[in-house]
Amino acid sequence: MRDDAGVELDAEFSIERTATGFDVVLESRGGVMRKSGKRRNTDYAPALILLLARMAGLDLAIQQARIASSTTEALTPEQRRLNLRDHPCPVQLADLTDFEPLRLDLGRSLAAFRATAESKGEGTSAKKLRLSVVGPELGGMSEKSFARRLAEPATRRRAMQDVGSDFTEDHYDEGEPGHASVWTEPPTADPEALAASVRALRRKLKGRRAPKAPPPGSPGGQQVIGQTIRYVRDPNVIVWVLETADGRCEVCEQAAPFSREDGSPFLEVHHVRPLGEGGPDTVDNAVAACPNCHRRLHYATDRVAVREVVIQRIGRLQDHPGRLLMTDIPLQIVPDEEEPPVRSA
Repeated sequence: MRDDAGVELDAEFSIERTATGFDVVLESRGGVMRKSGKRRNTDYAPALILLLARMAGLDLAIQQARIASSTTEALTPEQRRLNLRDHPCPVQLADLTDFEPLRLDLGRSLAAFRATAESKGEGTSAKKLRLSVVGPELGGMSEKSFARRLAEPATRRRAMQDVGSDFTEDHYDEGEPGHASVWTEPPTADPEALAASVRALRRKLKGRRAPKAPPPGSPGGQQVIGQTIRYVRDPNVIVWVLETADGRCEVCEQAAPFSREDGSPFLEVHHVRPLGEGGPDTVDNAVAACPNCHRRLHYATDRVAVREVVIQRIGRLQDHPGRLLMTDIPLQIVPDEEEPPVRSA
């Protein structure tokens, strides 16, 4: 497998399909290869960290962790189960921000494993490891595709696609059978529901690049009337714009001024033609802006000029014409640009 810089690691793993998902088997470190005289799988530890992070990016959970050494083949799956002290199964990998504690927990459990009560020796944390993983992303994924998703960084997978290699990347090839779009969240005017959908999408994309194909969005201007009028927002559009911006304000082109509690860059999605002026809720009418630029686009004396510059500079944007939205109900209207409170899960 290769790390995120494309450097090949001395580590091997295999994939086996199960009734509920896949088993990921990481070969143990140690032993000497006869031909070269070198030790095998010396990059066991960084490889395990990479596997955990890439599985987190697929929103997978470790259902069970077991030892997979040849000396334990006669044992039942339950007898080979590892008891993790700090990470009881199932382990929701997307909930973790640091995978080193989990790696250490797995190592401790391997080292403590005894095939029988009479087993002797100190044990080793480098015994072969079997992780049974499950998740909604695995439904239409082949063993070959799943193995490549774990073995290669996203940049290399994109390069393979660009040169026409025989490679499929699930959930990014929109038109092919078995490849579902990631943009599945429904638009909503409820700020709490919108924030929850944005969190769910960003969690699903954690560790992965956003699909090239943008979500279709909606015409905009849709209102839900109660004690207030709120504009319906599409969480798919919000997440696509934020992922495409990659942590930089698309107006001033500077890095986000700070991070949210979950570590993501704090940027807000601004509609170039506001929804209240008839602008659509689509990616060609939305930019990721730092709080300062966001307020500037709403209230500054030069806001029209800044808006025109942004439209000219960012290729996907269109200059949507304004139109009057009529409502004869004298209620408070909540601004369409009020950003949902995207909190960490």
